[in-house]
Amino acid sequence: MTKKYFDNVHSEHCFDKQHFIDKLKEMNKDGVSIDSIPLTEAIMVTGASFFYCSYWGEPGEVGEGCGKECKQYKPRNGKNGRCVYSKNCYEQGDAVTLNSNGTIKKNTPNREEQK
Repeated sequence: MTKKYFDNVHSEHCFDKQHFIDKLKEMNKDGVSIDSIPLTEAIMVTGASFFYCSYWGEPGEVGEGCGKECKQYKPRNGKNGRCVYSKNCYEQGDAVTLNSNGTIKKNTPNREEQK
C-alpha cells in the first residue's frame, strides 16, 4: 500500500508522495524557489466505526447511509457488504519534510517540544 501524507496539520485530505513531488515541481516552475515541503505522515485508522466515501467525498458511519439508502452503493463482491466507494480514513502522524530530490526526512522535535 502506498504511504500517504497530509500537506499541513489542518488538511483533511492525504495524498501519496508523487502528488507532493508534482506540487513542488509545479511551484518551482511558476518561479518560486522551494527546496522542501513540510508534510505529516498519514496513519490508516483501522477497525473504526467510520469510513470515507470516495463517491460523495464525505465521511460516513459504518452501517448507515449505504445499501438501500444510497443509490450509488456497489458492493465489492457484487452481492452485499462493503461498498467500492468505502475507503479508509487516516489520522495525522509524525512531521516529515519532502526534499526537492524526492526524499522524505523525519523531523526531530526541538528541545522545547521534548520537555
